[in-house]
Amino acid sequence: MTRDVNRRKAGEEWYYYGPLLDVYQDQTGGSPVALVWIEEVQTQTVEPGKFNDAVRDLARQGYRKIGFLSVRSVYPIPQVDPNLISRLAADKGAQRVVASSRPIRSVRGAEPIVTDVRRGKLGRPEYNFGITGATWTERAYQFQFMGKAVSPPTPPASPVTSTPTPPSPFASPAPGY
Repeated sequence: MTRDVNRRKAGEEWYYYGPLLDVYQDQTGGSPVALVWIEEVQTQTVEPGKFNDAVRDLARQGYRKIGFLSVRSVYPIPQVDPNLISRLAADKGAQRVVASSRPIRSVRGAEPIVTDVRRGKLGRPEYNFGITGATWTERAYQFQFMGKAVSPPTPPASPVTSTPTPPSPFASPAPGY
């Protein structure tokens, strides 16, 4: 059975976002979330010192916390893919993402590189490897997912049936009797 866009439900896993779900922290408390498509997700990148202020500003505008993600990048993954973040935010019902990153430390090491390729026996290539010095920076990324509150659907009003009330035996007689 193929997935149908018209049958997608809010909170349903729809997009692929790699291993990010393993470190995602849900903050909805079980409350319903909105149905959000990836095109509707807006990302706001702020300085690390302004992260909490940006979250507070969105809360004043009526947004609530949907989830939180904290990732540390290590070599050879230099950064977190923003497309994966947007996909995860859409599946979790977040319209806004507040993002921040900061360097943790600089790491020096060695990186193997191919220095020579030559034909070996039987015409197959043989590779010679050398080692070069490499420096990279590990970074910490924080993402706060924010969404507008969703009101639960109201059930349709049931039709009101009126039952006739019997006349009271203590009622006064009608005038003219």
